[in-house]
Amino acid sequence: KKAEKAFAKALKIDPQHLRANAAYGQYLVSQNRRVEAQARLDVLNMCCAKASETQDLAGAIAAAPPAAAPTAPPG
Repeated sequence: KKAEKAFAKALKIDPQHLRANAAYGQYLVSQNRRVEAQARLDVLNMCCAKASETQDLAGAIAAAPPAAAPTAPPG
């Protein structure tokens, strides 16, 4: 939770900050939150598509296992 607060604070100051978006995206991938990570990648693609951090995040998202589909409760 502390990490997310720090990323949120940094992105509030500068929503297009390259390293903050990239690091937060990598964090989200590690938490199996691909949809949110993709949103960070979308920002990076708009402001700095050719940056290595952008390409690294794109690769991490592509390599991540798909999010598990929600399961219905038994019964």
